[in-house]
Amino acid sequence: MRKFAMAAILVAVTIPAAQAAEIQVFVPPLMSAGGIPAVGKAFEAKTGIKVTVATHAMGRSINDTEKGPVAPDVIFTLTDYMGTLALDKALKTNFTPYARVYMGVAILKGAPVLDISTVDKLAAVLKASKGITYSDPSPARGSVEANVVDTLLRRPEFAGAKGLHATTIPNGPTAPNGPNYLIQGHGDMTIQPMNEMAEPELQVVGPLPAEMHSFLDSSVAISARSTDPTDAAAFIKFAYSPEGQKLLTTGTIPFPQP
Repeated sequence: MRKFAMAAILVAVTIPAAQAAEIQVFVPPLMSAGGIPAVGKAFEAKTGIKVTVATHAMGRSINDTEKGPVAPDVIFTLTDYMGTLALDKALKTNFTPYARVYMGVAILKGAPVLDISTVDKLAAVLKASKGITYSDPSPARGSVEANVVDTLLRRPEFAGAKGLHATTIPNGPTAPNGPNYLIQGHGDMTIQPMNEMAEPELQVVGPLPAEMHSFLDSSVAISARSTDPTDAAAFIKFAYSPEGQKLLTTGTIPFPQP
């Protein structure tokens, strides 16, 4: 009898307890700032399913999704990037549009209010600026939005506008984004996705004129590498729900669930 009891104890010790459900959610900085970490916490509190939200620079997100050491369950990234992932057969499901973020202008609090309501007025503001800060557009930082701003400032109607950005050292610390570079004392305004302007030192002027079509759309899908597609689908459903979407930050405009 004692031998049987001892054997039972050994079995109980050597058989591991069932692991709690957990999903990995990959987001670009755009959607990290957009509120997906808060959505993850709310989903975890509601379901008991652990959610780990990891931010991956958009320039490296495709490689991280397809070949990185951690396999994602849910992927948020730019819609154009989702097309590449779909062609590479890196998605378990079709991707669906999730949110749009407009590019906008911010200035330091207390600075004179600017009028950027038309392209001509925006051009006048940019040309008169002491410096427009934005994120480093180099591959070392891997910032898609930085390249959007860099391209915008090269448009003929904005010729003469002075762009400013810090430089990322390869394999070193990431250079500050446009808003933080402005706060550090460079330039007098910044152009950045509008959900990345929450610093208390800033006041948002507004989005770029609508005719410029300056926005970034993100989509969501389940990764082909997902080990828990059922819970991944439940998370996506929650992210589209009114409860999930109300957690998105100012400047992140959700799309309805298809």
